[in-house]
Order: sequence, then structure tokens, then C-alpha cells
Amino acid sequence: MDSVGIAIAGFAHPYAYEYAKSLSETSEARLLAVWDDDRTRGREAAQRFRSTYVAEYESVIRNRDVEAVVVSSRLSTTVELAELAAEAGKNVLCEVPFALNLEDADRVLKAVRKSGVRFQSCFAARYSPAAVMGREALHRREIGDMIAMTGSVRLVAPEEDQLEDVGAALAGDTLHLTDLMRWYSGSEVESVYAVAVGGLDVKPRRQPGFLAMARFRSCAFASIDGVRCLPDSSLAGERLTLELLGTDGLIMLDVFSQAISVCSRGASQGLLRRHLWGCDVRKEMVRSFLACVRQGLEPKADAFDGRQATEVAIAAYRSARERRPVRLPMNP
Repeated sequence: MDSVGIAIAGFAHPYAYEYAKSLSETSEARLLAVWDDDRTRGREAAQRFRSTYVAEYESVIRNRDVEAVVVSSRLSTTVELAELAAEAGKNVLCEVPFALNLEDADRVLKAVRKSGVRFQSCFAARYSPAAVMGREALHRREIGDMIAMTGSVRLVAPEEDQLEDVGAALAGDTLHLTDLMRWYSGSEVESVYAVAVGGLDVKPRRQPGFLAMARFRSCAFASIDGVRCLPDSSLAGERLTLELLGTDGLIMLDVFSQAISVCSRGASQGLLRRHLWGCDVRKEMVRSFLACVRQGLEPKADAFDGRQATEVAIAAYRSARERRPVRLPMNP
């Protein structure tokens, strides 16, 4: 089977480089084009991954050899890029959040459904072997009926944060756990209450964290504890944990637990560093997307999943701003 012709639209998101690396290392894909509204960054990325920089995005999506586009641009441009790619008949692997309001999220969803292309939201935790095993155990009813879920996410903010405001930061941190909880429970959130530590009137990198409480239609309760501003040299590194409490037991999940921690006085990036040695969930996600394109499979996490998780994040932001619970579904 022929390899998939791929273009990457934007390198503003820090994970764009991981996606490009994964694509350049597999025979199942050909990285044909790179576009970025920052031409210097785009040219540097194209050179680094032995591709071609294309200055006009329209030229990228008009290229018949390009079958799919990875959208990892600035958040303010993601909706337009994803929508245009779908309308041009290109399959899309898109970073999340891809929108910060329901109108934009629904625009993308409508374009995807109308064109019939494959659209995969970048919920990388779904590709963790531990996450898959935990879900299978839950569905085998090894812990009986699920009563509650509690999760935590610990992120080190990148040097050049693409999130323009605290609302976007909160959305980005909330999405991944929300998606795992939806995936595990098979249910939607019906209400959410959130508190932002230190308030919302601060810069994204200085927003120390938040706590969100949610109730699912299945009657399960959930809590999401997030911290985004850990020091760059933090031993904790990137973490995502989830505990599922059932009537007959407990499932505990740590997506990024397969790691070693290194302490070195001469380290240029800080005294303490954490290196993952286990499954590369983002590489597995890219591999799964290529399989969807080549074999006509449905993605594990599609545009609707991205839209639903975004709605919860928007509700959490509104709750923190207005200091009250917010019910879902919300009006666009």
C-alpha cells in the first residue's frame, strides 16, 4: 500500500515537532510540505525534516499529492486551517483545543461531516497501553459500577506559549482528562463547577492551576486537578493520572509513568530532568491516523470528541469566571 502524502500546517504548537519526527521516521508517510505563518520558523522546520516550505496555505491544500494535513498552528488560526483542509477533501490530524467557542467548534465539525474526510483530534492519552488496559478492565466490570473519577494533569508551560489567554490555557489543560473520562464512561458531562487558583486575570504562564468538578449523565462524579506552571526543571515533568472508583474496586492510571529522572549539575536544561522510556503515545497516535487514512478506518478520537471536550472546557472557564455551576449542553 502506498505511503500517505502529508503536509504540516504550523509549528507554533510544541508537539508539532514530535509529529514531524514521527512522520519522517516511518515509511507509511511522506512529509511533502510545511506551511507556517511565521516564514522563518516554517523554513527552519522544513529544512530540519527534509521537506519543502510552501508560503501559501491554499497551495498546500490544492496539491493533489497531499492526502492529509496536520494542523498544529497558533490557536487563533486552527479553526480556519482545519475547515479549509476538510473542505478541500484532506484528512486532518488536529491539535486540541481547535476552538475556544462552540460556534467555531461546530464550524469544523460541520465541514468534516459534509466532506466525509477523516478528522482525528490529538487526544494522545487514548493511545497509551495503560489507558487501553484500564478501559478494558472497566468494561469487563472488574470494579463493578463506576461511581466517580478523579484525575490530575501536570504540564510544564512551553517557552513560547501559543495560548493567548488564561481561558485558552485552562481549556488546553482540561481537555485531555475530560476526553479520557468521556471515553471511559461513555457518557457526557451535564454540569461543571471550576475554580482557577489565583484568579483569571493573570498571564497564562502565571496561572498556577485549577480544580474542576463535573457530573456525568451516567451519574458518575469527576474531579480534574490541573497545574500548568511547574518550573522548567521540575522532577515531576509531564504527568496525567486518573483514578476510577467503582462499587467493587479501584483502577489507577498513570499515562506517563514509564520514565527515568536524571539529576546533573552540568545539565543545560535544569538540574532535574525526566525522560520517558516507555510507549511514545504521540507516535502511536500518528501511526493510528495514518492507518485510518490508508485503510479507511474511523479515528479513536474524532471531531465530535474534540467538540465535546471543548464544550466542557468552555463551561469550566465560564464557571470559574462567574463563580457558579454551569449546565451542559450550552447554547453556542
